Amino acid sequence: MFKDKRDECGRIDSRCFIVSTTSVLWTQAAIRGSSTMKYENIPELSRAEVEEALRNNSEDLSLAVLSAVLFSDDCEWVESVCIRAASHGEPKVKGNAILGFGHLARRSGDFVQPQVATGIIQTALSDSSEYVRGQAESAADDVKAFTAYRIRRPS
Repeated sequence: MFKDKRDECGRIDSRCFIVSTTSVLWTQAAIRGSSTMKYENIPELSRAEVEEALRNNSEDLSLAVLSAVLFSDDCEWVESVCIRAASHGEPKVKGNAILGFGHLARRSGDFVQPQVATGIIQTALSDSSEYVRGQAESAADDVKAFTAYRIRRPS
């Protein structure tokens, strides 16, 4: 179920940490006013579809960000997607972009722009949204576990 699968470069495939063979995401429906949890399928989108979602501020942007993180092998592009989406006003999009940094840490063990990525996560730990803060906690834990970087937690 939770296998440590590594690709030919020795990176851990983050999709192996998902509970089923279908990529899914637990989402907190509380950001929409409910306290229930649900699974959402994460579709495998092309680079063009993810860029279009970013450009058009699509309602599917929160899943498009995770699709890029989970399915693309271009870590530099994925990091740029996370950086761009991390400034979004919608907590679900912002939170999923922050979580994406954690997935990147787990998949590649590094960042192209480590000061930017870790700075975004650190700032998100104090975000007004509980969802964003929770995703930042997860990302900070992954960064600590899979990279040489450390995220300073708010006191």
